[in-house]
Amino acid sequence: MQLFHRGAVIKPFVVETKHGYEAVAIIEREGSEQRSSGPLGYFASSNAAHNFAIDWAIAKLDERPTPRPPVTLSLVPGEHVH
Repeated sequence: MQLFHRGAVIKPFVVETKHGYEAVAIIEREGSEQRSSGPLGYFASSNAAHNFAIDWAIAKLDERPTPRPPVTLSLVPGEHVH
């Protein structure tokens, strides 16, 4: 799925991990390279992660503060998120 906002293409992605659903957004502006947000946070559902990626990308394009995910993971020393 992709959306259009302010002349840019927003592509939200959700990846299921052992920690939950990870949100990622790709923003592609006309005439420039596409940029990936990197991991935006982890969510209890795919739908919540998808919606957060869209909200984050729209805020970024509108030059507003980006939202923070509702949950932050605390990792055990030596543990990796992926």
